[in-house]
Amino acid sequence: MILVVGYGYWGKVLSKIIVKNGFSIDYIFTSKAKPLESYKGDLEFTTFLPYHMLFNILASVASRKSIFIFIASGPVHHFSIISSILPFLLLHLNIYIWCEKPFIASQDQFSYFN
Repeated sequence: MILVVGYGYWGKVLSKIIVKNGFSIDYIFTSKAKPLESYKGDLEFTTFLPYHMLFNILASVASRKSIFIFIASGPVHHFSIISSILPFLLLHLNIYIWCEKPFIASQDQFSYFN
């Protein structure tokens, strides 16, 4: 299962690369105000959802063999995204995360993971 979090400039770039290499994206999470259907284009079989649904989707698919999460949101959101899915990271060793920018922005955030 492949999830992309963020569908701005880098989220679109990552999504195209993933699809171009023969993979399908199961879900894309976005905060955009546009109707989610307007993003489809080449990703006709991908489900677009708002950010707040990430936790629910992970809860429903956590038993899958492998889950790959590509985070391409603004850096200010990375810590809240990572910390919201931390329970899944601790319970399931089959979740892999790639973040396009650093996912912590302060010493306090770093200390949270220590």
